[in-house]
Amino acid sequence: VYTYYGSYLSFTFWPQVHAIRNDIPYYYDKGAIGLYSETHQHWGTQHLNFIVFPRLLWDVHTDVDAWIDDFCEKFYGPAAEPMHSYYELLEKTAQDGPPQYHYHSGIVAIFTPGVMTQLRQIIEEAKSRVAGADEVYQKRMQFVADGFRMADLYISANHLKAEYAKTKDETIRQRMIDMYK
Repeated sequence: VYTYYGSYLSFTFWPQVHAIRNDIPYYYDKGAIGLYSETHQHWGTQHLNFIVFPRLLWDVHTDVDAWIDDFCEKFYGPAAEPMHSYYELLEKTAQDGPPQYHYHSGIVAIFTPGVMTQLRQIIEEAKSRVAGADEVYQKRMQFVADGFRMADLYISANHLKAEYAKTKDETIRQRMIDMYK
């Protein structure tokens, strides 16, 4: 099986855990003997996919929710709770939106400015919780915050592009250009 649990078209979110948790046991039950997924280098925004995917390949009966809880505790330490909320919001947003077929325009549309504000607040809360904590948690949180920042700029600039198309307001155009830079 050849699939896309990562997206290479843009450095943005590609929440797929809700699909991975169903796909891999399904493929296993149907007798699949191998599965390949494109993952590319978007670890800052898509890494939960990249670690759940092989975990389920290792043990198709993994309790994904319990495993993510354990991952967040061990990987983020003091920021485990907000980071768990971050992943839940990413997945809920993707799952409640229209099906995604590998194109970044669909992702931009479902991650509305309101959702982006919520995600931004969660990231800031998580960063505040690791301030003064063990350096390993600070580095891990910075890694995800940097990935989020890139996705935030990209998605927000795309929302501005749509707004500019309607208004032709040059201040909106300039804000969009600054974000792309």
